[in-house]
Amino acid sequence: MKAIESTQRLRLQNLREIHGRPERFGAPTSKFLVEYLQKSDLQIAPGKLTDIYQRVEPITDQLAEKIERAFSLPKGWLSTDHEFVFKLDPSALAAHSRLASLPQPVQEKLHALIEVLANDTAV
Repeated sequence: MKAIESTQRLRLQNLREIHGRPERFGAPTSKFLVEYLQKSDLQIAPGKLTDIYQRVEPITDQLAEKIERAFSLPKGWLSTDHEFVFKLDPSALAAHSRLASLPQPVQEKLHALIEVLANDTAV
């Protein structure tokens, strides 16, 4: 049961991030988001979105996949923790993007270097 609750929490958090509305500002029922999803062949009523945000109705696996497709996100994105990315400042996010574009062997060497540096500063 905890895994399901954890997945629902992640999906809701990520949907809020996509929507651009922090949790503390209530349950967004944005007409724009509903229209965008409907244009992407995901027929969702504003009331259902409200129920999702108020945790009355879960984001099912099928709905999560449809939302991911509507936003051209990889399968499983909505169910994965991305909080660290949302907290990155613009320069760190740019560095992360550049790192992802480097060849795999270079990425592996940089990851190893970061581990060494992190361990040296932890002492």
